[in-house]
Order: sequence, then structure tokens, then C-alpha cells
Amino acid sequence: MTGVSDAVSRAAVLLGIDRHEEAARVLDERLATDPGDAAAWSFRALCHVRARQWDDAEHAAAQGVRGAPESELSYRALSLALLGSRRYEDAVAAAEECVRLAPDRWSSHATLSRVLGACPRPPSASSRPDPRERALAEALEAARLAPSEPRAHRQVAEVSGALGRGGERAEALRRVLALDPSDAEARAQLDAVALSRDRFALVKLLAVRVEALAALPDQRQQFYPVAALLHMLLRRLRVVTAVLVLVPLVVLHGFPPPTPLPVRVAALVLELPACAAFSWQIARALPRRKLRILARVGRDSALLRWTAASVLWSPLVTVVMALVPWPDLVPVYVLAGVAWVPVALAACRDHVLRHRVTPGGAGRPSAADLYG
Repeated sequence: MTGVSDAVSRAAVLLGIDRHEEAARVLDERLATDPGDAAAWSFRALCHVRARQWDDAEHAAAQGVRGAPESELSYRALSLALLGSRRYEDAVAAAEECVRLAPDRWSSHATLSRVLGACPRPPSASSRPDPRERALAEALEAARLAPSEPRAHRQVAEVSGALGRGGERAEALRRVLALDPSDAEARAQLDAVALSRDRFALVKLLAVRVEALAALPDQRQQFYPVAALLHMLLRRLRVVTAVLVLVPLVVLHGFPPPTPLPVRVAALVLELPACAAFSWQIARALPRRKLRILARVGRDSALLRWTAASVLWSPLVTVVMALVPWPDLVPVYVLAGVAWVPVALAACRDHVLRHRVTPGGAGRPSAADLYG
């Protein structure tokens, strides 16, 4: 970077590899010796953005704009800080100023695209245009200006996905992977596009990703695509096991307590076909060697362990519900609730992770969520 101190250049590198806490310390030291360094203030604002400290981000960005009012970087930091505070109109104005100051720089157009893409959509009856359409145009301009920059194509993929244009999103993600084959998150997003077209391809796609991971067992960044698919599979299994709680509940409800043992056993046996079908499909696509790799992927992820536990919880409670000769049906109803409550809590947690409101949010558990 030209025209900036060595400390700011070092902080920029640290931010680029997502080590914003270290970058913040470097910048704080720089600002302690030179509080008028506008670039340091702007990068400090970006550190606050990464840490979701919106008020501090606005303050630092304002200092950067005050010190360098003709700097594209100053307005880029300010627009992202304002976006985090949900001051959408001000954020768009700052991003537009960013483009005015540097119309030939891809990062200016990418910033404006990111801000517009995060703005609320107008009501369906409104005559105002959808800001995401303009966001896509800005993202495409960024990709045109920097065809060899993966982040520009990633922005195209994000906005295309928000607009429901799966084909354009997939093409942009393929360009990202062509430029950076090690981008695990782009690969996971491309898998999501494939699954949106064929929801029954999940296990087959998971098998392909596990096979690729088996060839590169030490490439930890490749854990994320497998973990994302495994999380999706576990969520589906959780729905099945939660619904199957109804089987013993209905069977036991039809017989006066204490329910005979053959009836209680039959209530469990009725669940077996559905469980066996899922198990057979998974075992057919994932031999024992691949299952060991999946266990390794899930071992280091608290989210995957929690999701797996929520899958197993309902069948365990169902066994207790069906095999114990209860004197009346009240314990059965209580156990049904005990079976569903943790599952509902886990589902709510997944929903929050997938639909968290963040600038440029991905709409699914991120690598940090899975391996935070």
C-alpha cells in the first residue's frame, strides 16, 4: 500500500487473513504515536466492524473521513460502520461517495453492492426499485474491473443468491474456485446451490466431498464444506426422529394403561422402517472409511456435536416411553414434550445461525459457527 505507514500496511494484511484483534492492537499503537493518521483510523473502524462494535466503528470511521475527506478508504469504512448500525440511507450515501472518489477501483463498487444488498426491500406494493438489482449491477462492475479478484466474484454470488438467481450464483462461485481452489466456503456455497436444485442429492454430494477430504486429510480448511453438508443431513434426520415420537404416542394412547408389553414393543418396531431406510441410504453412500472421516470432522465442532445429540435425543426418549409399563398416560405425554423441547431449541439455534442479520450475511452457519 502506498502513502500509508508500515503499521497500517501490517494491519491491512492481518485484516485480510481475518486476524482483526491483532490488527487492532497494531493500529492502537500507531494511533497512540500519531492520532492524525487517517488511514489508521479507517482500518481501525474496519476492525470494529469485524468485531461488530458499531458505535466504535462509526467514531473511528468519522475520524478517518475528517483526516482524509478525499480518500476512498475513509468512506468505505464509514459505509460499513453505518450499515452495521442499520443506518441504511447514510450507509448508501457513504458508499456512493466511495465510488465517486474511486470509480475505477473494484473495491468501491463491491462496497456499494454490499451495502445495497443489505438494505431492506421495499414493500411489494411500492414503486421503489429493489436495491438488490442495483447491488447486482455494482457487483458485476466490480468483477469486470477485477476479473482475477475472487472477492469480486464472491460478491456477485452473494447478491445473485439473494435475488434467487441460482444459475448466476453458481457461475460466480465457479469463477471464485477457478481463481482460488482452496476456498472452502465457496465450495460449500456451490454445494448449497446444487442441493437447492436436487434435495435428494445430499448424501451423494456429501460422499463426493468426503472423498476429496480423504485425499487431503491434512487440509483443515476443507473440513468446512463437509461440515456444512453434514450439518444439513443431521438437521433432516432430526426432523425424522422428532416426527417418529408420534408413533409410540399414538399407539400407547389407543390402549388403556398399563399397556401390554407386545403393544409397547410393536410401537418401537413401527419406527424401524423409516430409520432403516435412512441408515441404508447413508451406509450405501458412505462406507466405513468415510464414516470415520465424518467423525473426525464432527469431533472438533461444538455445533455438529450439539446437532447430533439433538438427533439421538428423541429415539432415546422414545425407547423409555414405549418400554416402561406406565400406570397412566401422563408420563407418556410428559416424555413426548421432553423429547421435543431440546429438538425445538436446537432448531431455533440453527435458524438464528442461518438467518443472522449481518452485512453480507451468508444465510447459513459459517465456518466460524461450525469451528468457532
